[in-house]
Amino acid sequence: MAKPKTSKVSVAVYANSVEAAVFSDAEFAIKESLRLPTSVRLFSDDGSLLLEPDALTSALTGIATALKLKNKPVHLSVPPVLIKQAVVPRVDPKMLRPTLLSETERYKSFEDIEAAIGYSLLPSANAQQIRLVMAALRQDTLKQIAAACTKAGIKIASVDVWPADALRAMAGTGVLDSLMSQLGEEGYWGAMFIEAEQIRFGIWQGNTLIEFRDSVMGLSGAETGGLSPIQIEDITQELIRMSTQTPARFWFVAGTTETSIEQLSQRSGLPMKACFWLPSFPVEPAFDGELPRITTVGAAMRNFVPFPFDLQLMQLNPSLFKPASVLSTMLAARSAKAPSVADDMPEMPDSSIPVLATSLLGAMIVMGLLAAGGKAGELYINQQKATVESQLEAGKTEMVTVQGQLNEAKASYQVQQSVADLIDQAKQRNRVYTLLGTDLRTKVPSQLWLSETRVTDKITFQGKALRHQDVIRFARSLD
Repeated sequence: MAKPKTSKVSVAVYANSVEAAVFSDAEFAIKESLRLPTSVRLFSDDGSLLLEPDALTSALTGIATALKLKNKPVHLSVPPVLIKQAVVPRVDPKMLRPTLLSETERYKSFEDIEAAIGYSLLPSANAQQIRLVMAALRQDTLKQIAAACTKAGIKIASVDVWPADALRAMAGTGVLDSLMSQLGEEGYWGAMFIEAEQIRFGIWQGNTLIEFRDSVMGLSGAETGGLSPIQIEDITQELIRMSTQTPARFWFVAGTTETSIEQLSQRSGLPMKACFWLPSFPVEPAFDGELPRITTVGAAMRNFVPFPFDLQLMQLNPSLFKPASVLSTMLAARSAKAPSVADDMPEMPDSSIPVLATSLLGAMIVMGLLAAGGKAGELYINQQKATVESQLEAGKTEMVTVQGQLNEAKASYQVQQSVADLIDQAKQRNRVYTLLGTDLRTKVPSQLWLSETRVTDKITFQGKALRHQDVIRFARSLD
């Protein structure tokens, strides 16, 4: 079997544009690039939600057509909701992903949806701990981006996030080597990624990552309009707090104007350099176009520059990148046609599931035998059979859950009906007292001293009329 070609193409999705770059490993230079701005903002301010999937699909289609990327493997670069360094107790490798998922639950962006995560292990001096860098996106957002790529005819080879791709580009172009020669291998340096609602800080000592974290700040418009004096002061104070532990002597800054970076450098007293663009990045002699962002460049170099880490977003979340199977599509269509009233829902006998699965398995086996022969065909059949059986079990489990919810709803309704009946009975038993309380004010004469009350078909009062002075005299006699 021929070895698949290594991808040299990247597509990066930004808030207001989509960008692509074609990398030449022979020349170690950019061969082609293209940027297509969108008429609407694609993501929410915190980057967690894809607001305009149709606009993204349209831009990706334009990129794929112009650069002839149809069905070619492409490295995808997306905005992370969360990227941070974490230290967790050493656990079984199978439990590491659930541990990191619980970490994301503390963030508001993941309150209503599970996160799609990726991580890269780092060296740890403590044998009882695991040190790593993790990135997380909303599952629904990543799935929408993958679906838009599929509609545009773009085949995803890998998925990574902006900060990692930017650092990879700086490593691949020699920027970091030059910095290391100036600071020394023990010197601290940092990278600052400014976004609409936060700043992501990364601090290194030489080529060793010390810290990666984010700080929430309102910085909307900083990329094009620059930073205000108040925002510059807030960032300066954050840098001062960080310098007490890790005194970075140089900062790369992305996400704002060069003028703002100069002002921030002057206010903080720290040398800084813009790193969102690489105007000196090498290009092929025939290159004719606008230079891509550093993030796009880093994604295109993914197979050739492994620094700084591989977050494996696609490998750890493969289900988000697979089209729906035949069985799940049919079950979804069946659910969509089901009546809205639970009592009218027809019972689905258990025997119908094996019949459906058997029919599908038979069709898949025939297709597999026609498509491939020998061991390859057998492997294909076994894989498809295992997939269908897994989906079948999941379908059965879901049906049991739904039936349990239906029974619970019926029981709750019966309890509520019993309570309503008891209330009606109580009203009947207390009818006399209700009438008495309602009519007492209008039926009793103003000067009647009650001695007897009868209730038949009407209310009757008997008593003796007293003067006000008699009542006062009687009351005083009780003293």
